[in-house]
Amino acid sequence: TYVLTVTGANGCTSTDQAEVTTNDVLPGAQATGGVLTCSITSIQLSGSGNGSFSWTGPNGFTSGAHNTTVSEAGTYVLTVTGANGCTSTDQAEVTTNDVLPGAQATGGVLTCSITSIQLSGNGNGSFSWTGPNGFTSGAQNPTVSEAGTYVLTVTGANGCTSTDNALVELNNILPGAQATGGVLTCSITSIQLSGSGNGSFFWTGPNGFTSGAQNPTVSEAGTYVLTVTGANGCSSTATALVALNDVNPEVTIIGGDLPCEGGSVILVGVSDIAGTFLWAGPNGFSSTDQSPSVTQPGLYTLVVSIGNGCDGRDSFVVGREDCEDCEPLISNCPPDITVQCGDDYSPAVLGGMPVFRSGWDDSDQGDDKKKKKKCPALVNSGWTDEWLGGCPMVIRRTFYAVDENGTTETCIQMITIIDDVPPVFENVPADITVACDANIDDIELPAVWAFDECSKTVVPVVLKVTMVPGMCPSEYSLVYTWTATDHCNNEGTAQWTVLVTDNEAPVISCDLKDMEADCSFIPEAPECTATDNCDSDVKLIYTESKSDGDCETGYAIERTWTAIDACGNASAQHQTILVPGKKKVDYTDAMKIIVNAAPNPFRDQCTLTIVAKENGKAVVTITDMQGRRIADAYNGPVTAGEATHVSFKPVDNGSGTFLYHVTLNGEEAHGRMMYQP
Repeated sequence: TYVLTVTGANGCTSTDQAEVTTNDVLPGAQATGGVLTCSITSIQLSGSGNGSFSWTGPNGFTSGAHNTTVSEAGTYVLTVTGANGCTSTDQAEVTTNDVLPGAQATGGVLTCSITSIQLSGNGNGSFSWTGPNGFTSGAQNPTVSEAGTYVLTVTGANGCTSTDNALVELNNILPGAQATGGVLTCSITSIQLSGSGNGSFFWTGPNGFTSGAQNPTVSEAGTYVLTVTGANGCSSTATALVALNDVNPEVTIIGGDLPCEGGSVILVGVSDIAGTFLWAGPNGFSSTDQSPSVTQPGLYTLVVSIGNGCDGRDSFVVGREDCEDCEPLISNCPPDITVQCGDDYSPAVLGGMPVFRSGWDDSDQGDDKKKKKKCPALVNSGWTDEWLGGCPMVIRRTFYAVDENGTTETCIQMITIIDDVPPVFENVPADITVACDANIDDIELPAVWAFDECSKTVVPVVLKVTMVPGMCPSEYSLVYTWTATDHCNNEGTAQWTVLVTDNEAPVISCDLKDMEADCSFIPEAPECTATDNCDSDVKLIYTESKSDGDCETGYAIERTWTAIDACGNASAQHQTILVPGKKKVDYTDAMKIIVNAAPNPFRDQCTLTIVAKENGKAVVTITDMQGRRIADAYNGPVTAGEATHVSFKPVDNGSGTFLYHVTLNGEEAHGRMMYQP
């Protein structure tokens, strides 16, 4: 308060007061910034206060607006000047979030058997694919069926994008099948087909013939088709013609009888196809003439052979004209007869022997007279058998008799044999089982042969190999079927099966160690690979799960690599990372057991990872939601700080929820596992 005193000339005074107040209230500046991203390229600074506004910022920026818009990161200073001239300031931070989402794309190879593949996309954001023929997809891992370059664009939450390309190649090169056949003849009863090409071989042919050999042996005429399948699943075919040249010549003998005593006769051989002639007859007679002269009575056989190994034959009996007063050398020839295969064919059983000339006059001469010689005496007799083949089979049995003058007589008995018995196989091995990585070509093919009990001959066999697919690509059966057909078309078969199985799980190659890690730096998952003895394209699945907890209290990370081959054989590797947390956890008071279930939900198998604070014996049981015991999964020791892995695989295929119970030293941990096959 200021007091004014005024003194007049007359010495009088008067006073008044003046009040001086202070107004220094600050205008209360407040400033708010924001975050620039790839999609947000400018933001509005927010200012508040009681007065006029003045902004300054990066690169000489100034503004007098209340709320100004900026597009550069940095520190912006707001100065608010009140009506009283007082000022206050505040700062607004504008930051930049332009981290790229790290797109990664992987393609593959299309083949004739793999007509579609799944592209693999990785990155932190949303996915967008473009590709050949206008292809688009928003899936992370879309399935495609055309070759070409596919572009993956990953857009992060900050609007930033990154791209990567995935190349899908096409391998449809044909394996180039080539096949060659041949000609079957009467002497060449089987030939080897010739196949070539880059891949596996499969033949089909007449009467259901199949073979997986490159160069199989066949014994039937017809068209054989070779299919060669390459490693890329592409196949090409070729045909091989097996022709049959089995024409037999028609052979006829024209002849006659010898005179009563001595003499000769000419046998004329006739063949409708030119060939070589071979005669056989009594007393070791042989000749290569077309029309030989013979002097002995008896059975003569002519065989005419032509160039294809086939032959024709005929027989002729040369007799001798009757001599006066001589009884025949042979009489009462046994009748023709029909028997069953396997019966006794000897003359003693089949109607006996004929009556041969005795050489003596057996007429009644009285008691006092001796027999007198009437005819030349018999010096040799017997029989020969000729198997004529055909069905029913016929044996031509020729009885012969020779007297002391060299005269020969014959008679013929035809024996028909009914054959309804199939051939019998020998040397057929027992079935075997081999692993899928075994070399099938190294398996020794058994020497199976067939015997016809009726003709007492070895019967040719035909081998057919059939591949029967199994329950998965690496499992199948090779069924070797031998077929033998005798002259009466009685067919016998024998089988041998080679079962190829795949029961070996893939091998995972990975340098894994359980560890502790700081919450601010969790190491990346190692690169793992998987190989299989039979499957070249093993499916390797990586899963990662985290137990309850955070950087303050600590938690556990369970990483699992599961390798599954095409036959469902699986193996797994695990890594447990313990994150202790920023503040100490008293396990004695809080928990003695950390249990993590991964993957969860799971399709095939769930693995429980148990980390204990102290040594002891852990018991793991699995129950359903009603508490009924499903499995006793583990009952054994655990070591403090080390991970123990226990796997559970449901028996039934139906989906559902299971409870796990882990008991250790009086403490229990439990949780749920979701099964979604």
